[in-house]
Amino acid sequence: MTRLASMLLAGAALAAFGGCALLPVYQPPPGAKTAPVQVNLARGGKTACVGGQSYRLEPDDKGNVNLPLGERVTLQSDFSWAGGNMTYSCHPATSFVPRADQAYTMIFEIEPENHSCTFRPYRQTTENRVGLDFEPTIGLPQACRKP
Repeated sequence: MTRLASMLLAGAALAAFGGCALLPVYQPPPGAKTAPVQVNLARGGKTACVGGQSYRLEPDDKGNVNLPLGERVTLQSDFSWAGGNMTYSCHPATSFVPRADQAYTMIFEIEPENHSCTFRPYRQTTENRVGLDFEPTIGLPQACRKP
């Protein structure tokens, strides 16, 4: 019985993680005005909610995705890690409104002491030595229709 339960749980986990691959890749409509957003895929899968629809993000060769201007978009990261004999997962999401003449960087951070993580947008800038500045339009994630 234990083996059957383990197999069922493993199958459910694979199905859950495989669901992200079923989402369409986000492509802005032809001629749409967009802002580049640097997204690092090294730490988990990334998805977006644009116009109420869920999309998978696939950055270009520079690590950027182009998101529509003037529209609140939600970006989410899905990540799992092991510590000791425990496995942890997090799914941080946040929203912001990309603006013209701006470029953005999404920063994913793990807080292992709290078993949590964050995923936040920052504006790219040349006005400080870090090269990033806080994004004033950051907000709560927006609901998205299921695919």
